[in-house]
Amino acid sequence: MHTIIGRGFTLMLLLGFVLSYAAAQAATANLPPLVPCEDAAEGMPCVVVVTEMDAIAGVWRRYYMGATDMAFTEFREDGTFAIVQSLPGDARISGTVRFEDGVAAFAANPDGPAPPACVAPGMYELRLIRVGDRPVVLTFSLANEDQCAPRVGDFSRPMVFYGGTGAELAMDPDVAALAQPLVPCPDEVDEAYPCDVVVTHAEQAAGIWKQYMGRPDLMAPGGMAYQRINPDGSIVLAGTPENTVAPSGSFPFGTLTFEGGEVHLSVDAPNVPPSCQTAVSRYHLYRYGDQPVALLMAPIEDTCEPRLRDTRTPFIWVAGLD
Repeated sequence: MHTIIGRGFTLMLLLGFVLSYAAAQAATANLPPLVPCEDAAEGMPCVVVVTEMDAIAGVWRRYYMGATDMAFTEFREDGTFAIVQSLPGDARISGTVRFEDGVAAFAANPDGPAPPACVAPGMYELRLIRVGDRPVVLTFSLANEDQCAPRVGDFSRPMVFYGGTGAELAMDPDVAALAQPLVPCPDEVDEAYPCDVVVTHAEQAAGIWKQYMGRPDLMAPGGMAYQRINPDGSIVLAGTPENTVAPSGSFPFGTLTFEGGEVHLSVDAPNVPPSCQTAVSRYHLYRYGDQPVALLMAPIEDTCEPRLRDTRTPFIWVAGLD
């Protein structure tokens, strides 16, 4: 009984956060992909806007129950989906996905356990992050209002493409779901597959990443910028990868401090409003084998609306550090 009450209280707190986060979700819809697949070099991470079911058909590991649990979603080419807790397993929730004008309408079946608000369609823009033709991560951005709070919570985090049996995946019930990887990366890579890591030290995320940067005063080209994360935890943003070597112009720079699974950001750049000087986040690193693919800065404590908007979408890996 206490476990149920505790989970319910956690769910209410989380849903309150993700619903307030919905505006940041919607702000990323309709933006150009960070690295369009048609422009990407061979074997490099890239992004494509999903417009048909064939592009995402298969099994995906995802957060569930307002992101308080984990489950699997199978997307089928016939436009249906099923959420199962284990593989194989009976569908907990099933429904349909309909694409129109680059937007996907998700609706749970009315004869299932989903509440009426989740039977009504929720409109999302889907983006598939790939390495070459291999699917790795699927992201969701609100394209219109969605009254289904659990769906908003679940779609606030990416899904990871999954080709296994589920036997090797075990969620720790004593640790918050969002503090755990969906598909843990192995210590040694014998066979490449999509996986993710909860980052606990800067070396894991070191590299140059492309992200959105919508602040008009920075005049970032195309509303995008590059962030260098150094092994010592220092970060530098700039308009080009080359300019991330050292702080330049008005772009932010700062320091990341890692405490367990939490990442504490301190922004050192001048003219930064107090609400944007610090943040506490959780970094999820998505890989394909040893290849870094994407990095999600998932907020825990952050009141900086521009940063919440810009970091709603995972960063895309563009280069390692020489």
